Amino acid sequence: MRGHDSVASRASASVGRSWRASVLAAAVLLATAGCGGAVVRLTKKGEYDEAIAKAEAMRSPPRGRAARSLATALSERGRHEQARGVLLADFRHGGDLRSLVALADLERTLGLDGIAASHYARAVDLQQDSLRGRADVCPLLRRRAAVWAAEGAGLAAERDLERARIICGEPTEPAAVAELQRLRALVDASAQGEVDARVARSQCGDGCEEADGQARRQARQAALERARKEGPEALRDEAARQGVQLPAEDVAAILVADARGRAGEALMTDDEVRGLVGEQRWTDLAPAVMSSDADLTAYAQLRLAAVMSDVPVTLRSRTGPGELDVWLARATEAAGEQGWRVLAWAGDVTGAELALSSQWRPRRAPVAAPSEAAGPSEPATTQSEPSSPSPALEASPTVEEVEGVTAPEHWTSRVEPTPQNLGALLLEGRLRTAAGQGERGLEIQRYVGARALARGTLQADARVADEAAWHLAHGRPWQAWAVASVSTGPQSQRVVAAAGTALRLAAAFCGGACQDDADRELVERTLGEAWVVEHEAEQVAVSQHHERPGAPIDACPTLGELLAPDATGPLSEALKTMLDGAQDPRRAVLLRRAIESDVGLGCAGRYVVPLMREHGFVASADALAEVLAHEATLEAPRALTVHAALAMVAGREQQASLLATAAGAASQEPARTWRDLARHAHATGQRELSLRGLREALMHTPGLHDPALEQALVLVGLAGIDRGWSMRETAAGADEPAAHVADLVARVEPARRFAVREQLARALAEQPWVDADARQRLAPALWPSPELEQAHAIGRAWVGLASGSPPALGPDDVGPMDLAAQTILVTLRRRNELAPGTEAFVDPAHMEALRLAVARHSRTFTLRWRMAIGLAAYGSPRARAQAATVLLEMAEPAMRKALLELLLEDLAVIEPGDAGDPAVARVREAVLLATPEDQLTVVFTLPPDPLGL
Repeated sequence: MRGHDSVASRASASVGRSWRASVLAAAVLLATAGCGGAVVRLTKKGEYDEAIAKAEAMRSPPRGRAARSLATALSERGRHEQARGVLLADFRHGGDLRSLVALADLERTLGLDGIAASHYARAVDLQQDSLRGRADVCPLLRRRAAVWAAEGAGLAAERDLERARIICGEPTEPAAVAELQRLRALVDASAQGEVDARVARSQCGDGCEEADGQARRQARQAALERARKEGPEALRDEAARQGVQLPAEDVAAILVADARGRAGEALMTDDEVRGLVGEQRWTDLAPAVMSSDADLTAYAQLRLAAVMSDVPVTLRSRTGPGELDVWLARATEAAGEQGWRVLAWAGDVTGAELALSSQWRPRRAPVAAPSEAAGPSEPATTQSEPSSPSPALEASPTVEEVEGVTAPEHWTSRVEPTPQNLGALLLEGRLRTAAGQGERGLEIQRYVGARALARGTLQADARVADEAAWHLAHGRPWQAWAVASVSTGPQSQRVVAAAGTALRLAAAFCGGACQDDADRELVERTLGEAWVVEHEAEQVAVSQHHERPGAPIDACPTLGELLAPDATGPLSEALKTMLDGAQDPRRAVLLRRAIESDVGLGCAGRYVVPLMREHGFVASADALAEVLAHEATLEAPRALTVHAALAMVAGREQQASLLATAAGAASQEPARTWRDLARHAHATGQRELSLRGLREALMHTPGLHDPALEQALVLVGLAGIDRGWSMRETAAGADEPAAHVADLVARVEPARRFAVREQLARALAEQPWVDADARQRLAPALWPSPELEQAHAIGRAWVGLASGSPPALGPDDVGPMDLAAQTILVTLRRRNELAPGTEAFVDPAHMEALRLAVARHSRTFTLRWRMAIGLAAYGSPRARAQAATVLLEMAEPAMRKALLELLLEDLAVIEPGDAGDPAVARVREAVLLATPEDQLTVVFTLPPDPLGL
């Protein structure tokens, strides 16, 4: 009995405690409800401050209706971010869907359409009748569907259209019905394209990558074999296109043909010879070279000795010419009529001109002795009698008049232009310019070009465009315009447009007319001041008139449109503040608002995320990443990429990785999306995610092959060499650099390994972490044998220069055709400008790195900015962006704004065409800053992408 009573008493006590706890909990709930009710009542009365104070005094945050009332009170007092936080917390922690809808309504009122659309869509997904009948929501969701469809995210757009149908049903008004049908057609087409892309990516089974790689290698070999059969010129072009070294027999054949002028019209630079030789030694080449024509062996030895340190050369004698001098003399004599090419390679501009003119200059006919029966002797007539058969036989004895162009008092005016001699005649004009006779050179180029055009000479327009582009590249836009204006052909007119752009850039840089404008003065002296004044009025028109290439539909505005004076909207306001208000405390808030206001998120994110990252606005990025963290309706690849990038800036590595996976999976172009994600990850220091992004991009690349991605993988893999403990202190870490480089080299055929190592060395030289210690650890990985180290003199020089060990290179060691070594010399400030032979004989398209080095490092300020303008008007997309950056760095603060306005106009410029494809024009039309990323980097002075992606 006693035990039974004990158990009963314990049970009674337990029930009592449980009852008291329930009563206490109920009392707390009643008290809480009472406080929450007070917040609701005070808000209804308009007593917002009292309602806020009451809520802040509560032991726990208000929930449900009270939370929404508090948000209303906070909004009425302008505390919108706090109001949003209250509503978001109530939805996340309390699960009240009405708070999510209230949050979206508040954001819509604030103009934050992007985040509001996301919250509305989330509410519909959770409960379909939560927004039933809200006709104001449907246009927003349909607008987002249109944006996403234009971006290529048709499947995500379809879901937005379905959400709008659930909320509002089908429209009945004819105009609304027609508009919705147009939108559905756009969405359907975009979705079908997305599905087709996914199907295409899934069609390759096991072994496809290997088959693609084998097919690619076989195609390259077949192209080389075809070129080999066509002759040295074709083989030279194909080797340059593929970036491969050639067997010794091919190298010797091309050099011998070059000495005879049969390997192509363009002079062969030392860089080109270096690429043909690659990682071979003199012992590999000697049998083929020395078995060639004895008279031309000297030329081959001369060219190889300039790029190979192991070619045996007797030192220069103090009492007579050295072996190189002997080879030069023998090569010049053996080349005959093409001897000018040998002299040009050696830098003897005067000798080359004399040799060239002796080949083409018309000769006077011999005058017979007068006889007694004959009358007065006739004056001698001029005729073309070259010493050996050549196209100069077609030279005319008299000067031919060409409408609008004055014939120069020069022998070129008496030679009829033909396809065979047109290049040489125009080159004579270049040589006169290089010799300081710019007026005569301009007259020659204009007259020869105009005469060739009048006679319908083959490729005349392309030749004229080449000469005009040559002037443009070297910072002489007025002379470029003067030459190009003799032709109405499409290629020449492209150069006219680019010259107009260059002149406008110069005027903006100088703040008007530039002082001591030798280029303009020369044209005024040659063609008259009236000609210059007349064409000066056309600069704006011609620079804006260009062919815009077709591009996929892009719903995003350009940076120029966003920064226009009359542009409005959150994104425009944020970008203008970032550009002009360096100390404005609202910058971070405005950038965040710009993304939240963008209905698709992707357009604003393209511009805003890099600015947040560069300026360290981590808190804003973190807050925005948190708001978006539970938004399952962000299904468009661009929106997901922006969310992932925000997480990277905020340091949310796990979230960023998950979002990157979602973005890559949703993308119609996963390789491009993963490439963008890798670039963001590398810029924020997230090495593992960057490596993953690059690997994923490579996995989605046809044939698993992309040289840029493969090199970027190595650069990212080596980026921890200066600070990673494991890479410094462990045996495995010490071997890692060699493993990365070996992996890159093993991916390519042996014939391409020289080029790959050189490109990697140059890219490493641009990495900020390369120092003396890094160089010491990288060198064995890059050049694991003495033979390879010796073959890569240029690569070693760049790495040494970047890491504090500059090469012992002087001006006397470098010839005019060695562009790579000249670039190093200019960077070291041991040479101030281009050598005359380099400027006269080398195609500007082949010397972009050298031109950029002059713009950056020359001690002559005028030469620097003129070269920068020349490169901005004629160069590859990346080179143009770099030149524009240099120009802005040199500009006075007062002129910078005018320059920025011009750079944002999408001005017409030219870029080199594909020299290996005869169907492609030699110069193509382009816009100055080719991509939105280039515009953002240049205008906001962001650091360039170190991975080269």
